[in-house]
Amino acid sequence: MSQNLSPENKRDRNYSISGHSLLKKETCGKASKVILSGIVLLAYGIFAILIALTFGVLVIIFAGGIIAYGVFKSREIPTELTVDKVLMERERIEADPALKKSVDAEKLYNELLTRYVYRWGALRGTALLGEEIGAFLRQGFSFSEAVRKIHARTRT
Repeated sequence: MSQNLSPENKRDRNYSISGHSLLKKETCGKASKVILSGIVLLAYGIFAILIALTFGVLVIIFAGGIIAYGVFKSREIPTELTVDKVLMERERIEADPALKKSVDAEKLYNELLTRYVYRWGALRGTALLGEEIGAFLRQGFSFSEAVRKIHARTRT
């Protein structure tokens, strides 16, 4: 894949890099809150040992697990879609007709779901659409064929 080094492309790449650093900061911030809550719980466990030994030890063990989880999450590197990944995925979908049909079916499904939810509400609309698709699936149609048939019927 040839890369275009136009100013817009450089700006998008810089945005994805800065977006990654923002995502990393957010993840580390959440992990820091988990570690802090573990430390507070650890202090409570130490105080609880003075009152009830068994309960205090259990609280300390639980606090240690929370701190370990926070440390694990702070070292985890979050992944984010970049412009290059999106373009590669788009090229892969365009090259494979079966993938293109499934993506089109997903778009139609999302459009149908939006219509059904708008008309009948979240729970009832989702259930009705699921039942209609299920009826077509029981007749032997694939998911994408069922979605296309329902979409064609509701459009008219």
